Amino acid sequence: MFEKKRAELNERKLEAFTNKDQPAYVKIFREGQQAFNGSIQHITKKACEWIELDLQNYSLTVKGFMEDKEKRGQVQKKDAEVRMALEEKKVEETEAEIIKASKFKFKRDMEMYRKL
Repeated sequence: MFEKKRAELNERKLEAFTNKDQPAYVKIFREGQQAFNGSIQHITKKACEWIELDLQNYSLTVKGFMEDKEKRGQVQKKDAEVRMALEEKKVEETEAEIIKASKFKFKRDMEMYRKL
């Protein structure tokens, strides 16, 4: 569902980057975030329907897990495991390299938002 949209947005982001059109790039980036969030909400809704669980009860359960630091850590760890299994991508970088890249991306994104 999100894969097609991501591919389209990546093409548009590349074009905006090539043209040095920062406002367009940021707009496309935001579109991507909204599309990703929309797909997550859709998947959650469908999963709740499939297991016959009320979406509001699910939301309350999630809220309870997220408020408990230990449970939140367990959920986030399992989420990361599932994502890696689904993506079938082998991580070859070290943890330090990943952290460095994440910090760089965060810093760059924040600079873009500040300029807007």
